[in-house]
Amino acid sequence: MARPTNSKLVYMQAMGRAIRYDKSNEGKRAFVVEIDDDLPNIRYRIENRWLYADVSDTLEPNVEDFEYSDAESFKQIITQIYDRFDVLTQHRYFPAFEESERYSVLLFRVFKSKGSFFHVPIIIDGKNRLEVQRIFNKLSECMFDYIKQGVSSGAAIMNSMDLKDIPTLQEQRFRTVVYQAMENSAKSVYDAEQKFPQPPRLDKGKHWITFASLRQNKSELPDDLLEFTSSMVNKDQILEKIRHGLYEKDETLFRFPLPLKDSIGRCLPLAAAQQLEDIVDELRNLKDSIDTQDHRENVRNIVYEKILPVEASLQNSLPLIVREEKTYSYKLG
Repeated sequence: MARPTNSKLVYMQAMGRAIRYDKSNEGKRAFVVEIDDDLPNIRYRIENRWLYADVSDTLEPNVEDFEYSDAESFKQIITQIYDRFDVLTQHRYFPAFEESERYSVLLFRVFKSKGSFFHVPIIIDGKNRLEVQRIFNKLSECMFDYIKQGVSSGAAIMNSMDLKDIPTLQEQRFRTVVYQAMENSAKSVYDAEQKFPQPPRLDKGKHWITFASLRQNKSELPDDLLEFTSSMVNKDQILEKIRHGLYEKDETLFRFPLPLKDSIGRCLPLAAAQQLEDIVDELRNLKDSIDTQDHRENVRNIVYEKILPVEASLQNSLPLIVREEKTYSYKLG
């Protein structure tokens, strides 16, 4: 990667062309070799997984991923995060677990005394996600200007509007320490030529802000689903997607036989699934109606003259499904 640009967006777009998902080549891997120069800090975004819609990455928060499977393991993971990041007892909040909810935690490092730190957490869920994003993103984008202008922490936080759904920020002292962690993060990542006062020194690998992403790992999959996917060449990717609930509630998993052996799976939304099932039904009706005759033209009219909701390379799988009477679909909803 040697694209000459000072634009983070241009740099990310150029790299995205190499790493983007390719439906026709699910086993694709990309290796990026970066040429160091006066460029945006793209290494941070590669190593920390681009956050995009979660929260702003302007202050380069550390990103960590955690998995849970049920209410009990969810509480264990929250406790593990609190223990690992030295969250004080009075700051430990445990949200009510909801199966369909998406959770994450923002952790702000606080300087306590020489060489001593703890973290203040903000748990993010569906009730406060937009509010946390709005406040955190606004402060992230404005923090460098705040530092230059000498804006006080209290004023900056209070100007960030409504805080009613964020328990951590109800008290002024917590608003102050959260602001200070963001301020210290800005000073740590900003151009050294600005000569901002340096924050208390952190050990290598430590960060002023950490974004902990929690996701549910539904490791217990039904036996019939495991059996249905057993012959798929892309089984691992399909099961990983299902475990983490990365599909719409009305999607259907289809199994397409490959020309020589095994099969390949594709997840299709409701409208596309119905279109595909209609074509298979037409082929079945044709099979039942023909006698000893050449029916290639009939099949061509049904399959090859239509726009299918899957890639063209899977067209030949549909007659195989009908001929061998294979089970080819599995409802995910």
